[in-house]
Amino acid sequence: NGNMTFWTNATERMRILSGGGLTFNGDTAAANALDDYEEGTFTPTLALATPGSSSIGYSNQTGRYVKVGKIVYFSLDIRLSSFSQGTGSGNFQVQGLPVVPVDTNNYHRANGFANLYNWNYASASNQIPTWNIIQDGAVTALDLTLHREDNTNTGITANPGSTSMIFISGTYEASS
Repeated sequence: NGNMTFWTNATERMRILSGGGLTFNGDTAAANALDDYEEGTFTPTLALATPGSSSIGYSNQTGRYVKVGKIVYFSLDIRLSSFSQGTGSGNFQVQGLPVVPVDTNNYHRANGFANLYNWNYASASNQIPTWNIIQDGAVTALDLTLHREDNTNTGITANPGSTSMIFISGTYEASS
């Protein structure tokens, strides 16, 4: 029922308070206390916005994240072993993000570049593959898009090859 303290030689380095909370090097200022931290892995998947009878095989699905407060840092590596569109349609999404994004009524404000390898999309030199977090409701996914020279986006709808790869890292705001 008491505090737990951690020492190096004769200097206190950290204290876990009996009533909850932490102090570091004797600093009890709330602004310097880490109140929300988690890290882990997740399994990202690739899907069409309307999956239909599409079929996707994977040779790798790796996702890692760190959440500090309401900011989520993530990275993912998806490698396909097979792809069949079937009756699926629409743009591609990466689903299964580890934390629900803040709901901004579908306003995409977390985005970045997407590294797509062996993908069969046609891109002009003025179109860059990007990702946008879907921030609408409890959706844990991001859209794959092409950013165009006129500062607009369009969804990537072209089929990947059976050995396509996606590498993405970025940050977004969590709902809680």
